[in-house]
Amino acid sequence: SDVYKRQNNGGHSFFVPIRLTEENSFRRLDNRIEIIYWLIYGVLIFIILFNVYLYWITNDKVNLYYFLYVFFATITLFAYDGYMYFFNPPVFFEKIKWIMPSLYIVFLLSFTQSFTSYNKKLKRFRKLLNPVKVIAVVAVVFYSFRYPFSLVADIGISLLILASLIMIIIISALAYKKEYSPSVFLLFAYLAIFLGFLILMLKEQNLLSSNFLVENSSKFGQTIESVSYTHLTLPTKRIV
Repeated sequence: SDVYKRQNNGGHSFFVPIRLTEENSFRRLDNRIEIIYWLIYGVLIFIILFNVYLYWITNDKVNLYYFLYVFFATITLFAYDGYMYFFNPPVFFEKIKWIMPSLYIVFLLSFTQSFTSYNKKLKRFRKLLNPVKVIAVVAVVFYSFRYPFSLVADIGISLLILASLIMIIIISALAYKKEYSPSVFLLFAYLAIFLGFLILMLKEQNLLSSNFLVENSSKFGQTIESVSYTHLTLPTKRIV
């Protein structure tokens, strides 16, 4: 039998991997994958609520920035996986969903600046992150333009996430102290999320073949980063 599939990318670049699978096999595999997905989302939701609680009892903006960073990261992954549409979101969400990765960048950088705020040696490097936050917000505007101008946001924000993670890894490396566990965990956490996002971007550009680990590398990286950071939050420690 013939199979027809129509995709409209709205002027944005993406690839759609297609596999033909026997129905029962697909259902069994899909059910196992869904369990893994919701375990991951369960961990991320717990970490979000945990940091809301920490901010409530400590009033420490480090926990506020981290909660917002993981929140927008989770919403971005949630929308990327298509789950958002199960909740029948209002029409305007389709227009504002593009700002989620941008806010993810803003609060990730704000968290890093706040977490390392007591290290005076890194003050100059922390200031370099401020223009990146401004660019991340401004770049979203280009999503409202037609192709090829929309590529400024479509490709630019992805590259900006990679650039932000590279800058953060450099800062974490400069603050690295083998005998000081928070600096070790922070560097490991950022390397994990950077590697996961890099693999996903290579897949999106069709440079890596699609499989379960590649397709979900960003989720795994985010989860590893979040769990690693959670080790540092009782009590909250910073790189000094």
